Amino acid sequence: MVDYYTDEEINYMDGGLFTLDNDELRHLMVKALVNVPSHIVDELMERCIVIMAGPNHPAFHAPNNLIGGKDIICLSDKLFKLKPEKAYFIILHEVAHCLLDHKYDSSLDLKERKRQETEADRLANKWLEKSTCVLSKKGL
Repeated sequence: MVDYYTDEEINYMDGGLFTLDNDELRHLMVKALVNVPSHIVDELMERCIVIMAGPNHPAFHAPNNLIGGKDIICLSDKLFKLKPEKAYFIILHEVAHCLLDHKYDSSLDLKERKRQETEADRLANKWLEKSTCVLSKKGL
């Protein structure tokens, strides 16, 4: 059986560092990450920092091969205007890029970029589908 963290557990383990003390972002991340198996959340906490971009910037994943050290997931403040399910999908899509070790490289051809996007979409959808089943079994 796959284990999932509760909101409170993720909020406690974050300690603010993961989301650089942005409370709105932290809340949205926690709600998205309860959909992901706990061992993946653990890995994400070790590997990534999540930040908010300025207005009008898209969400993206900056792999550690560009910055050195931790991967950075940069999210748009437009997430707060979306329906929660859509916001969670976007967050989990970027998390998937990180955990699948997708590397951004301007020399990647269109076919490879599309493959990475499709792979991240599939994993994000898988997490959301599985969590819905788990939550409904728990009566939540």
